[in-house]
Amino acid sequence: ELATVIANVSVDQFDVYTYNPWIVTQKFFNFCMHGSFDGIGQLYMNSRYHDWSIAHEVRLVLERRANRTMSDKKTIDNFLRDFSCIIITGCSSGIGRALLTRIGNSDTPALVFNLSRTEPQTISKDLKFTHLTCDLSQPTEIQEVASRLQNLIPRTGRILLVNNSGFGAYGEFPAPDLNHTLKMIEVNVSAPVQLTGLLWERLKSQGGQVANIASLAGYQPTPLISTYAATKAFLLHWSIALDAESKKYGVRCVAVCPGPVSTNFSKAAGLNGPTGLGGQSAEICAEEALKSMALNRPHWITGWKNRWLGFFSARLPKAWAAVIGLRMIQKLKLDRFRH
Repeated sequence: ELATVIANVSVDQFDVYTYNPWIVTQKFFNFCMHGSFDGIGQLYMNSRYHDWSIAHEVRLVLERRANRTMSDKKTIDNFLRDFSCIIITGCSSGIGRALLTRIGNSDTPALVFNLSRTEPQTISKDLKFTHLTCDLSQPTEIQEVASRLQNLIPRTGRILLVNNSGFGAYGEFPAPDLNHTLKMIEVNVSAPVQLTGLLWERLKSQGGQVANIASLAGYQPTPLISTYAATKAFLLHWSIALDAESKKYGVRCVAVCPGPVSTNFSKAAGLNGPTGLGGQSAEICAEEALKSMALNRPHWITGWKNRWLGFFSARLPKAWAAVIGLRMIQKLKLDRFRH
């Protein structure tokens, strides 16, 4: 399918005769972000020009990954049945809510725990579900809920911990205010580290997996969401390093990196509604996230368009990526969605 899509190119979409890699990169990013990537205007590639040679490599990488199928033993349902306990933070909305719904459809025998301030609504009757109220910006509450979990988690069987909770803010630092920014760091960074640390000995003794919901924004410095992007960069690199450390204990760590997702993030970021900028639904993102967990991928970007962006942005000089990111976000004119 990818090969067919890439064959349907439109030369008019790009100035293919340019030799300036800065212009090529900028055009590529603007092109993807404005949604034309689904249409007939695909990235024009000509092997005669060195500037485009990397695009051939990206295409091949994506084709190989798209054709990679899961074995019968690694379907999502079988993966979820392998755990005696599943702990998720932030199931009341967004990706967390979609993950909970998908888990409820898997006939897993696992005990499922949600850690958040608000209890999710309409839980599957077949799910062995428990809500534990916890404000993840408060270390004392995390300590208390972890102590409760120590008594609730079965003594045998593998454990799945999904650090999903997080929020962002849009605007120049420290918008909307410094307290909001510091709370973001507590929820996005400190809470996953603390909760994982408090449950670490149980994970090591019983085996399992830690899945951290990071973000495509973590692959590059991103102005106007600078602190949010930095917190997700921490989660990404921490997960990869932790996976290398913990394999010998039978514990795997996975960083799932969504791009734009239709969730409550816009509201939490200070926007007054959906921006209409595209992206995946929370349900599709959750499905792909669970597949990446089942395959024990140390890190995975959901959505193939997002993987294109991640591939290029991770290989740009950081200063370039920041400047291009700033221009891209400014062109999106997100200020019109501000409260």
